[in-house]
Amino acid sequence: MAMLWRMILIEWKLMVRSWMFPALIAAAAGLFMLTQQINHYASDVGWYTASTLFLYMIPLFLIMQFVALSVFHRDAATKAYLLQEALPYSSGMRAAAQLIVVLVPGNVLALLPAALYAARGVAGGLSFSAMTTGLGMLVSYMVPMTFSIILACWICTWSKGRGIVIVSLFIHLLIIYFARLIMIMLLPMEQSHLFDIGLTDLYSFGFYSPSWGFQNDVGFWLHRLYYTGLTIVIFGLLLIRTARKRREKLQRKLWLPVIGIGCMASVIAIAGYIGTWQTRNDHFQQELAFYQHAPTQPLMDSDPEQLAIAARFQALIPLAYQIELNLSSNSKLSAQATIDIMNKTEEALDRFPMSLHHGFAVENVEVNGEPATFEWEPYQDVLWITPQSIARADTKLQVSLSYSGQVNDWRFIQNYSKLNAHWERSAFIDASQLYLPAHYGWYPVPGSERIAELHNYLSSSPTREQINPTILPAYPERVPADFQVTVIADERLHLMLNGKVNAKTVSEGKQTIVFTAPTVRGITLLGGNLGRWEAANGENSLAVILSDQIPPGSAQGIANNMLEHYTALAALAKTLNSDVDIPKQVSFLAKEHMPSTYERMQEPNEWQRRTYDHSGMVMLPFHIQPAAMPMAPDAHLNAFASSLALQWFIEPASAKQSLGRIDVLLGDIVSRYIYRSIPGNQENGVLFGDDARVSYKLPDPVYDAADEWYAATGHDNFVGAIQELLAFRSTYQGEYVEAENEFASYIKERAAQVK
Repeated sequence: MAMLWRMILIEWKLMVRSWMFPALIAAAAGLFMLTQQINHYASDVGWYTASTLFLYMIPLFLIMQFVALSVFHRDAATKAYLLQEALPYSSGMRAAAQLIVVLVPGNVLALLPAALYAARGVAGGLSFSAMTTGLGMLVSYMVPMTFSIILACWICTWSKGRGIVIVSLFIHLLIIYFARLIMIMLLPMEQSHLFDIGLTDLYSFGFYSPSWGFQNDVGFWLHRLYYTGLTIVIFGLLLIRTARKRREKLQRKLWLPVIGIGCMASVIAIAGYIGTWQTRNDHFQQELAFYQHAPTQPLMDSDPEQLAIAARFQALIPLAYQIELNLSSNSKLSAQATIDIMNKTEEALDRFPMSLHHGFAVENVEVNGEPATFEWEPYQDVLWITPQSIARADTKLQVSLSYSGQVNDWRFIQNYSKLNAHWERSAFIDASQLYLPAHYGWYPVPGSERIAELHNYLSSSPTREQINPTILPAYPERVPADFQVTVIADERLHLMLNGKVNAKTVSEGKQTIVFTAPTVRGITLLGGNLGRWEAANGENSLAVILSDQIPPGSAQGIANNMLEHYTALAALAKTLNSDVDIPKQVSFLAKEHMPSTYERMQEPNEWQRRTYDHSGMVMLPFHIQPAAMPMAPDAHLNAFASSLALQWFIEPASAKQSLGRIDVLLGDIVSRYIYRSIPGNQENGVLFGDDARVSYKLPDPVYDAADEWYAATGHDNFVGAIQELLAFRSTYQGEYVEAENEFASYIKERAAQVK
């Protein structure tokens, strides 16, 4: 051991005295400073760290392989190996000393993101439990760093020539940048991740969630186990190679078992990784097969029977729900649901439909306390119930269902190429988190609803076209009802719902929570590393569901800012139309994934215009991320106001209108007016001003003209200008390409007239 320590000191002195060490420090410092540039997600400690990993770790892998080459190739470059071959020392011990000298600084630098994350988290007031998963994942970047260094050292033993440096650089560039790009064309997308040594893009790979933070996914750790095994194998090969070069006796009884352990670890990791994703993919393929037989949207003349059924039973009005859920850590849900229904179909019903996800096994059905028979509609999320007594018109009936099933839905989205493909979790129940959105169909709803539907994306290339099927939610419209939901789950699972907690008890490791939500269109149940941040004034109450990676101070500020914009826009909406229905209580949750091309096309006309339910849960469009509001208010907070305007007073375009960017520009003007309505945001009678010129890409004729009109009328009278702009928009019949120019001309003309 003393000899090893002396070798380490010698190797360390040689490296520090060389030009490589100061170059390493300078390069690492430059990379580190590059990652400290403030981005939109600086308020989210986890997202900020995850988004800077690629900028820091990938160049660091390349830098450290050069450092490893300089240490291991020093003897060949200086011809010292000619003398050393005659000296009595162990080649394995010297190789270990050289490795330690390179591995220590390399892994210290690899730990900087973890240290930065911990420092930011502690400074922001994050709990240790909130940082545990993130710290573990960030510390694990020592694995690819060690692999990269040992691989470079092993490559260096292949030759004493200088060309080995080029060979090592080529191999590292291949495995860091290009291996996955090549393998993604040959293998399923998720399997190609095995050829990405670092997994530095955590968000795209699904290992970081804007809502739940760092994901403790088994796939991530199997990837790390795979490269740990490869590192052990290459380390053994390195020591064998150095011993053979000096014609030393090989310690086969030691190194062959070590190499065998590494191989076994890698094989187990590959088998587990492929098996995990195969299970997820098999379930997805089963879902695809189911929905391929279902009627397609929209229900038009091609599906007259389905239209007739939906129209006939839409008058089954739910009045109240009582749901008891028992959740287990193996993704299983057991439920007992009782629904009070008013039959307003004006006919006596001998059977009627209830919408429920087809993945559940229904065990028992009762109507008005009497057992009823039931059967599934083939290839639909519809259960037909036949009561013992006919359900007469204009009477109430009570339906009770007992059902259970696994909830762990993975859906593969590829709307263009494999490079932008990803897996989404539409609903899940895990040991540490859960997501049961109202539109998933986890509780029964009267009538025949479309819960989800098949959608075929078309991806094309110069040589071929390919259809990529997936499943998208249908977001069925529902009438308001009163909900009481009792949830029994592990006491460690933090639960929340778009309602309020009426009671909570804990016993023998289980918690029982009773939620109530009056007059809502649906119930969304969430659990995990989440925080519900509320803000209220005398007029409105707003809640936003955020990841626990956002410090409490920032999270409360986000809720307060959203409430200010919500209240100001509600006042504007009431001024424009006194009959508009503005919810007094509302909860918001950010969308997890970038919408596909199809969803982006539909989003302005459908998703953003859906009614905000009283006490309901609203899924914000992806381009509105609450975590980015403090650092980029013009991009996200004002977009939030634009989204509300689309809900409340900007009517959808008619089929004959070609509005171009009018809606976007009008939304910017309205959101900027709302921003100026909040105390402290006024700026010398200017609507946009210098603080918005970068975000809004000024100068722009529309914004310049809007500034002139705003300055001429003053803030209080600018509501009249907004009314005129809405009127112009509603009657515009011009061409698409001329819409923006004509809109700007109209604003400029009116501004001149007002002056």
